[in-house]
Amino acid sequence: MNAYKGAASDALDPFEIEDDWFGLEFVGYQVVARVGLDSEVHRRVEETIARLGLNSYRCCKERAEYGEAYLSNNIRLTYLESHAPFIAREIHRQGKLRPGDP
Repeated sequence: MNAYKGAASDALDPFEIEDDWFGLEFVGYQVVARVGLDSEVHRRVEETIARLGLNSYRCCKERAEYGEAYLSNNIRLTYLESHAPFIAREIHRQGKLRPGDP
C-alpha cells in the first residue's frame, strides 16, 4: 500500500486513522467509509480508499477468502485476528461471529 500512497497527500496516514473510520461490507468485501463521520473525515477516508486501491479486485478477493474461510468454519477466529485483523474486527462489530467465539 505504501507504493500506492507515495507522497500523495490525499491518503490518510495510518497513524491518524481511528478504528471507527473504515468499515467492511460483506457482500463484495469492499472497504467503505463508516456512517456518521464528519464530512471532512468521510472525504479523506473515501480518498484513501481510492488512492490505495482498497476495493480493487485483488484486495476484495483476498478479504473474501479470509472472511469466507472464517464464516464457513475453515479457519479459527484467532487465525483471522492474526492474519486479517480488520476483517476480524468487522466480523465482531457486525455481529457475524460464529456461535461459541468470544
